[in-house]
Amino acid sequence: MDVSRSPAVIQAFTIMNCLNDSREALRLSTIAQRSGLPKSSTYRLLNSLVEAGAVRATNNGYRLGEWRRPQPPVWSKADLITQFYRIVRQIGIEDTVQLAVLDHTVVTFIACVDSTNPVRLITSVGRKLPAHATAAGKILLAHSSDEIVDDVVAAGLPRTGPRTITDPSAFRQQLSHFAAVGWAWEREESSENLSCVAAPILTRRGDAVASVTLCTPQGKPEEAQEKYRGARILHLAEKIGQSLAAQVPVANHRTNLDRVEKIENLQKGIV
Repeated sequence: MDVSRSPAVIQAFTIMNCLNDSREALRLSTIAQRSGLPKSSTYRLLNSLVEAGAVRATNNGYRLGEWRRPQPPVWSKADLITQFYRIVRQIGIEDTVQLAVLDHTVVTFIACVDSTNPVRLITSVGRKLPAHATAAGKILLAHSSDEIVDDVVAAGLPRTGPRTITDPSAFRQQLSHFAAVGWAWEREESSENLSCVAAPILTRRGDAVASVTLCTPQGKPEEAQEKYRGARILHLAEKIGQSLAAQVPVANHRTNLDRVEKIENLQKGIV
């Protein structure tokens, strides 16, 4: 018998690798299939991992727990801000554009370029708004863990605009939709007569480190206008992410090529 090996430990790490490779919670049967382990063994190991805090059981299945030591951000705020201003100037966008980061239940705007239009949103660096009522916050929450979303819901979803979504179930459904389409919007949720779209700046493994948002002084924009702005903000976020990735090579990160398809679909009016 080889006493230097522990099959149970190897199997446990196999399960954890399966969970780490998925951004969604996985069912028992899916984990067993992907790990190649018997379903009964997978169930016993998952129970042990849940008890140890390494895995979290949710209504939708299993996902990694929060025991892992937080990793340092791939890019600093200075990197994000520098590339934001460079790419915005390069592309040229008529409406007010902002760069935001998630700070627990709020978003902080760390850079902005005001619109040149006579009627426009006037904003400022350092401004904070509730994440649940902004497009910038919603798209970051759509890419966050269940624990972070749970904290936002538990803190309450206070109304900040005439159309703020305050129902937890509707809010979670909207986040799921935004995660699927790749961009978010809000219409008079943060303020009256204001609509915004937002897209995440993603690392190569798909982690959202910030978001860019485009806002216009319209309470109820036409669908075609909103989709056009959605395509613009997706393009901006993609360009910033590509520029940052070229500066900071990160090994073993998954590419996120589906975002190109989402931009094309928006421009065609499919999404």
